[in-house]
Amino acid sequence: MSCLPSKLLHLITSTSCARRRALLALSCALAGGFGFVPAVVRAWYFPEHAELSRLALRDFAPGFATEVIQLAVADAAADGLVLCPGATTALPALDLDGEGVRCVSYGVLAALAADHSNTTADLRDLLSRPLYRPWPAKNVTLGSLLAAAAQRIWNDFQTSVPEETDRVWTGDVSRVSASSARLPRTLSPRDLVRVLDVQLTVLDPGYVDRAKNAKTHFHDPTRSVELILQQAALGDLDNALAQALAHHARSLQLAVLSRPDHEPDADIRRRLRTEALLEHAFAVHFVQDGFAAGHIVTDPAVAAARSRTQRHDYFNREGLAVTRALSPDRCQAQPPFLPGRGVGLDACWVAHGDGFASADDRMYANEAVARLQTAFALALSPRDPAWVDSQLQSPQCASWIAGNGDVRAHTQCDVAWTAALLDPRPAWVGAACKATPADWARMVLGHFQGALQQLADQPLLAAADAGSPAAQPGALTRAMVGIPTQSVARTSEELAPVPAGGSSLDDAVDPDALKCAVPDAEAALWMPLLAAWPAAQADATTLQGQDAFANGWAVQAGANAAVSDTKLLSDSASVSGWAGATVGLTYLAQGILPYVRTRGLFELNAGFAQGVRLAGPTDAFRSVGVLEMRVPLTSLLAAGAGALWHSARPMTWFMGGDVSGGLLGARAYTLLAPNRALFYGWDAEVLNVLLSPSAVAQPARRSGVLEAEGRLRLGVRSSDPSRPLRTMFGGSFVLMFEVSVGLFSYL
Repeated sequence: MSCLPSKLLHLITSTSCARRRALLALSCALAGGFGFVPAVVRAWYFPEHAELSRLALRDFAPGFATEVIQLAVADAAADGLVLCPGATTALPALDLDGEGVRCVSYGVLAALAADHSNTTADLRDLLSRPLYRPWPAKNVTLGSLLAAAAQRIWNDFQTSVPEETDRVWTGDVSRVSASSARLPRTLSPRDLVRVLDVQLTVLDPGYVDRAKNAKTHFHDPTRSVELILQQAALGDLDNALAQALAHHARSLQLAVLSRPDHEPDADIRRRLRTEALLEHAFAVHFVQDGFAAGHIVTDPAVAAARSRTQRHDYFNREGLAVTRALSPDRCQAQPPFLPGRGVGLDACWVAHGDGFASADDRMYANEAVARLQTAFALALSPRDPAWVDSQLQSPQCASWIAGNGDVRAHTQCDVAWTAALLDPRPAWVGAACKATPADWARMVLGHFQGALQQLADQPLLAAADAGSPAAQPGALTRAMVGIPTQSVARTSEELAPVPAGGSSLDDAVDPDALKCAVPDAEAALWMPLLAAWPAAQADATTLQGQDAFANGWAVQAGANAAVSDTKLLSDSASVSGWAGATVGLTYLAQGILPYVRTRGLFELNAGFAQGVRLAGPTDAFRSVGVLEMRVPLTSLLAAGAGALWHSARPMTWFMGGDVSGGLLGARAYTLLAPNRALFYGWDAEVLNVLLSPSAVAQPARRSGVLEAEGRLRLGVRSSDPSRPLRTMFGGSFVLMFEVSVGLFSYL
């Protein structure tokens, strides 16, 4: 029996009280809008994290894992977190309540962890503390707002991509090999990812900078897995694998401590289970990050945010050939698959990420996450011998036990499938374990549960910070990590024998089954994760590639042709044609904001234009000079308003796609007289239409060509084309539609 001291209980249940000031959020939003904040670098964007998490339970985890995790979610809801019942609720199925969702699903927890919170206290705060929002907005939790924004984007994705692409997320790939369930790679629009990034930044001002100086979301391809583990035991958690291991270890500890045989107080048990669930969300997040191509090979030594983003985006989009980091064989010589003793996925595949997930990505990431979910469920609620016996006597397990040649029979038998997830050696090493199927399952499950108990007997680990590059002593220990890589690589005959008394299930194992001896306790706990961990097939430091963003200061030259209508409602209405050219300075922001591509986020141009009457009075036209400034002012103000009200709605109204509206720019026109320039008129750009709409997947570009645009302009011109305008509104109202193209060159 154990009872937590009050200081520890306070640490677990405390929440952050820090409030983000509205004016600070406004300034951050405006600064981000001008592109001076680098693009967010994520492994998967929010909806993918959410869907991968809940689909892992459906695709790969044994049935009891879903039931147990659902009970933990219910406990967390009773502990004050706004969580939905159940564990497999899809993101689109969440009910809306105004701008937020009524409750946050289990899958969304992994999306909120690490990207929108650095600690479990932060994550608890996202799900329990209503944000103050000025009238008339309703106070809701930030987690609710973020989930609703992600849901809108995911719905847009599912309606905009071809049906075969959407099947990557809706098709049934439960417990089948990748080779037998090939589905097409998604062509998710990168613009949708960027739209959501903008909205999440507006809602959560810390989104961009949360892990700005850390490499916690990335692999460290310069060190071996064994070295990463050794350094993690000393407190170095500045990589995705170490973060996943630290959060997973603490979640397992807290889950075991929350059992009735450890803690008699029901309230404390509930709080421990809530904390365990939050730690589990962080572990799931970092395991998912580990399977994104851009996070496997983006060299952690790349200090420049822009270069990191370009390399990250390139490999996520183009794909990366990967394999199991600890597999002893190359892809061309895989170990034999033992019928009924493994998951069956090939050791090599092509990984993508961040909006470009394929069916393979779903399966490989979900298989790894299911290993964590199975371990977490066993830590919360161990399987007793009676459950194992009932499973082995069930019709679903009969074919597997009989060994009648059906190599997939164990996929329908929960105890067999659980053992396959917990013991990766048969799949990756091909160990010739001679135990009967039933004894093998009992042995694997019993030893794993014994290892969980030994883990809980050690001092509670310190909570890890997902956004800190600094050493974090106490988040892992040498005794807890052990040397699991040796156990993954060795054959079963070389492993140490089962320790006596590890679990009540050991008593039911035939002594002859000890020929299939199991690894030490530490290795048994971490082998499922480590055996699934990916690595690039090639040396990551030799791989080249980065997206060429149209991003940065440039000089540009443009050509324009327009038709204008003056005095629209009068008898003297006239139609004119205009043609001209401009040169100027621009800031291009592809890779930071959606839809702008090679259109400037900020432009200052000067040029000339010549008009000719097409219909109406035959007045003479002089050449006019043009001075223009273009900036999406309405969108930036919408970002500021969204930050003040913690609302994404203004961004959805004013930051369009191929069509955008609002105040987008303004021009002043002057008559070019021999000795001076005379004020001739002005207009404002109020609608912009991209005339070369992007395909579903828009690769980054640096072609030097400004994409063709159609611009609707409203303004006032002199009533006499040959005379200056006396006052700002002293002329005639003009409606103009203009087509513009051009070239740019970086400074």
